[in-house]
Amino acid sequence: MSLQDFNNPIEIVKRLSLCIDSEKDVFHKSTVLTNTIIKEIL
Repeated sequence: MSLQDFNNPIEIVKRLSLCIDSEKDVFHKSTVLTNTIIKEIL
């Protein structure tokens, strides 16, 4: 991220939303994995 990006609010928002999307994806995958493990145990 360069200083130019800070002068461009749209770019900042895009980057933030990308980060949020990837966080959701990681959370979703870990939830699925946890559910799978629980099913295996039971």
